[in-house]
Amino acid sequence: MALMQIFKRLRSKQAAPSVTAASKLPRVVVVAPDKFKGTLTASEVADCIASEVKRQFPVALVHSCPMADGGEGTAAILASRLNLERRSVDGHDALMRSVEIEFYLSQSGEICAVDSSAIVGLAKLSDTRLKPWESTTYGVGEFITLMLSQGVKKLYIGIGGTATIDGGLGLLQALGGRFFDVEGEEISTSPLRAGHLPAVFSADLSGINRRALKDAVVALADVDVPLVTDNPDEMSSLSFACQKGLMKSELPALCAALRSYAAAIDAVLLPCATQPPFQGAGGGLGYVMSRVLRCECHPGAETILNLYGFMPPAHATDNDSDKAADSAPACIITGEGCFDRQSLHGKVVGTIITEATYRSIPVIIVTGCSKFSDADKTSLPPTATLVTTTAAPPKHLPSPPEAMTNLRSSLPAVLRELSSLFR
Repeated sequence: MALMQIFKRLRSKQAAPSVTAASKLPRVVVVAPDKFKGTLTASEVADCIASEVKRQFPVALVHSCPMADGGEGTAAILASRLNLERRSVDGHDALMRSVEIEFYLSQSGEICAVDSSAIVGLAKLSDTRLKPWESTTYGVGEFITLMLSQGVKKLYIGIGGTATIDGGLGLLQALGGRFFDVEGEEISTSPLRAGHLPAVFSADLSGINRRALKDAVVALADVDVPLVTDNPDEMSSLSFACQKGLMKSELPALCAALRSYAAAIDAVLLPCATQPPFQGAGGGLGYVMSRVLRCECHPGAETILNLYGFMPPAHATDNDSDKAADSAPACIITGEGCFDRQSLHGKVVGTIITEATYRSIPVIIVTGCSKFSDADKTSLPPTATLVTTTAAPPKHLPSPPEAMTNLRSSLPAVLRELSSLFR
């Protein structure tokens, strides 16, 4: 939800009780950043900031809460909260090369968590040229099939951070789906890739055990955008395709291919009055999860936020107001590697700004690079403060040691913002 919509909602509703006016000590500070993609993990960022806050404000209760939004790192955080153990298995990446997949499993073997980015993620292709039309989600389907065959009853999948643009075509094939061209001939190539999308005219999904998948799979999405859209100002799966190697000039072709593919799928399914959310997440993985398989789909950042449980109730009663003020954060420090308008569409920072603003909790955003213009910054609520780790946007992605040095150099500004809350 865009921030201006949030403000409209705030004006139309009675504001939740303010939790920043509490005078009792100790005050609570929550450090809940996302990863700084390509440089620092969310845990590294959170621990660095939290340790300095503890040193400067020893009376404060400081909670380090690394965040994720359905992209890389989501499964690890779920594992830490659900007591899952780290495991690995062989599989295939987005270009069908052999890859070791890291996932997490309960001791009973019935609960599993995995990031789709651990299977078909961009980071898995760092040693090769991106070939988006050759990408496929087939490896994700293989992994799901394997886990269910081994007795997993609940499978949490973070569907962000993929290198794929195939709309989940390969995933459906791996699960037992069949696809046909305009002549009625089966497209028997295996695996099916994004380049096969234009050829898909009809589909047969009878070979997929959709009931079992619906009961077992829970998808966590990093963005809530449609697969495609008629509105040029609206984000969709296409908004992220160029990050995966697609040329801008190829976007119309991909849009047409995804529309044709979705039409073939929709012809098989019962019509729905409204389109399910999250369809554009993961290059269209969300379309398969929410529209085709009808799995549970949730915003990843909101799910992780709820697992930590540090946000007070949005509608505290009078009897709960004092208790909420004592236990709620006096401030939340969040952040990510690059802060831009996409950050407000289901990402960690946008989710925290939304929830904190409604509760009148100040937010400090720490970022390695801000792509917000001066005009964009006016859309941030007055309770949100932006702190960048570098004076100017970096010309290249910093190394992890450089990123950590930059982060530490920004901490005095963070502490200055915090100091006003502890007077």
